[in-house]
Parts: sequence; structure tokens; C-alpha cells
Amino acid sequence: MELEGRLTVVTGASRGLGRAFSEALVGAGARVFGLARSADDLEEVRRALGERFDPIEADVSDVDAVAAAFATVADAGGCDVLVNNAGLGRFAPVDEMTDADCRWTRTSPRSSTARARPRGR
Repeated sequence: MELEGRLTVVTGASRGLGRAFSEALVGAGARVFGLARSADDLEEVRRALGERFDPIEADVSDVDAVAAAFATVADAGGCDVLVNNAGLGRFAPVDEMTDADCRWTRTSPRSSTARARPRGR
């Protein structure tokens, strides 16, 4: 896939794999909208990657925050590529986990994916 000029969204973009995905996408010529909870960490990534990285402070477990983030992406032309990387670890035997422990699995990936879908490339 040719990434030059594509608009991409990376969740969990400030650290680890999300940052590595952002670096690779910017290196391939894409514009990256990086979502993460820490504005400071996102700004550090922006300094490192330059103008092709647009930091958006957003907690992907918050549906309204995801909607606002994707409104910003839509204003720029929409999402061509979604790297739905943000994650949260809950470490316990599954039969001891509560609904609250598992809440992120119902909101995080689904809310980001639903917002990216209208562009549909």
C-alpha cells in the first residue's frame, strides 16, 4: 500500500508499538494523527517526528473523546488508515474479572473503528 500523503490514525501513539507505528508511517510519507492520553508524551513525539505528526490528546475508552478526535481527522480529510493499537492490561484470572475490568474491550477498539469507517479506504 502506498502511504505517501495518506491520513492515518494511530491510537496509543505516544509510547511503545504505537510510537513505532507512528515513526514508520511518517517515514513512509503519511500524515499521522496520534491519539494518546498524555499531552506531554504526544508533544515529545511531535518534536521527534515533525509536522507530519498531529498529536490529539484522547482516552480511547471515552467515546466522546474518540468522537472529538475523529472530528478533527474528518476536518483534515478523513482517515485512510487506522492502527487501533491502544491497549490496557488487566491481569487476573478471567473468572475473577468484573465487567468494569473488561469495559475497555467493549469501548476502545469499537469506538475508534466505528469513527474510521466512514472514509472506508
